[in-house]
Amino acid sequence: MKNWRQKTGLIDATSVAVELGNPVLSNIVMIGALAGASLLPIDRHAFEKEITKSMSADKREINLTAFDAGAKML
Repeated sequence: MKNWRQKTGLIDATSVAVELGNPVLSNIVMIGALAGASLLPIDRHAFEKEITKSMSADKREINLTAFDAGAKML
């Protein structure tokens, strides 16, 4: 629990998502932030692999951008 508290921070995922053009992307920003802080057992490669199964190329790209933005926030 101590490590978790050390990685705590404020994430304005909605603002980032709005800047990317869709507030719904805030969920993906949060996934990226949690993954980037090693609090979610997924990395960018695994995330990309999963979304490739169900998303078109343009949607994959914006979701990866949102994931990366979140990963950089913590």
